[in-house]
Amino acid sequence: MIILVLAMVAGCKGGQAEWFEGSMVEALAEADERQTVLAVSVTAEWCPACHELDRQFWNTRHGRSAGEKYVLKLFDFDSEDGRRFVSRYSIISIPTTLVMDKEGHELGRIVGFEGVGEYRRTLAAISARTSGTDIIELEKMLSQRPDDLQVALELGEAMLNTGLQQQGIKVLEKVLVKDPKNVAGGYVDATRILGRYFVRCKHDYHYGSEYFQQAVDRFPDAEEVWEFRYWIGQAKWKSGNEDEALEYFKTLTVDHGDVAEAHSIRARFLQLQCVELEDALGAVQKARKLDPTDDWNCYVEAEILHKLGREEEAMQSLEKAIELSKEKKAIYLDRKEAWCK
Repeated sequence: MIILVLAMVAGCKGGQAEWFEGSMVEALAEADERQTVLAVSVTAEWCPACHELDRQFWNTRHGRSAGEKYVLKLFDFDSEDGRRFVSRYSIISIPTTLVMDKEGHELGRIVGFEGVGEYRRTLAAISARTSGTDIIELEKMLSQRPDDLQVALELGEAMLNTGLQQQGIKVLEKVLVKDPKNVAGGYVDATRILGRYFVRCKHDYHYGSEYFQQAVDRFPDAEEVWEFRYWIGQAKWKSGNEDEALEYFKTLTVDHGDVAEAHSIRARFLQLQCVELEDALGAVQKARKLDPTDDWNCYVEAEILHKLGREEEAMQSLEKAIELSKEKKAIYLDRKEAWCK
């Protein structure tokens, strides 16, 4: 289970990390006193990769070791403090671990989780820096390799992260122009960064949705754009148009009735918002019929059944998700442990 209760001391206990409970100002003061860096992790209970990060790193001897070297602080993405931190530091994706020096200057960030070894090496490398991401160096690289979309994506996102909004948008929109058919994956990647930035960090739901909708219109049958459709519906909900959001997801299942993803994203949305749970159950069961090998749909079904109080059926669906999952996803295992208590 993702740790949401923060410990007061930035040390360690047993086989896992403990988290500094005080404010950011106090955490930075602790880093100054210990002459080390502050590592801030942003996670969410609903985020599968966050559970992997916890289970494989923070809740192990690796987390304990990190606590001995650095001051650690955790933000729950869905908390009030978490939302403020996400907006202030432009946390576009989660999990994100942001590393700061004792004066509060960002040295770098780790986005996502791609295994213990990679995470440990990256955390150590960033912590050893004396300054943050060198945007000037990235600009130099892009001037030398103007068609390198990966460098452009890194530069654009780095600019957004550091408050250079207009410059970052300009760089990323050039990627949209250079890869209009998404041959190199640049169009989708740039859309994901821009859309999430406006929806998640700036709470500009209209502007963020426009980027997602452009990609949906351009590649209506691409698998990647189902994620964007979910974000469009979520943006409608967050902007206060709840009925419009519900109708949007319902329409998707009508217009794409034979596509499992349409039913799956509707079910997941309703489950997370805890509304229309019987409809959510029907949607996810339809998704399971269309794609019986998808472990994620079994998990979503388990969550819905659990909320409906149908515990035995929920556990059966969860066991099926674990059975189908080749990687034995941490979020499934964590949920099973929680339900068995």
